[in-house]
Amino acid sequence: MISGQSNAVVVVPNCNNPMGFIMPEPRKRALLALVQRFDAAVIEDDVYGELVWEYPRPSTIKALDLDGRVLLCSSFSKTLAPGLRVG
Repeated sequence: MISGQSNAVVVVPNCNNPMGFIMPEPRKRALLALVQRFDAAVIEDDVYGELVWEYPRPSTIKALDLDGRVLLCSSFSKTLAPGLRVG
């Protein structure tokens, strides 16, 4: 990593908008290996992960993270009422 710089990747791997795509688990593992190789972080936006029609729910990249590189962001209020803003 270049001194003074931080590297991060922002992803929406589960039920992204507008297509509802779900990143396959092998791709999630590959992404995690890539950020480990380049000493970067992942910011995982899983706000729509609960809307998936499959059971069990697809895993998050955070569930595969063993060294603390993934920051998982989610929101219950956005799936309940998208216009609702809760601080």
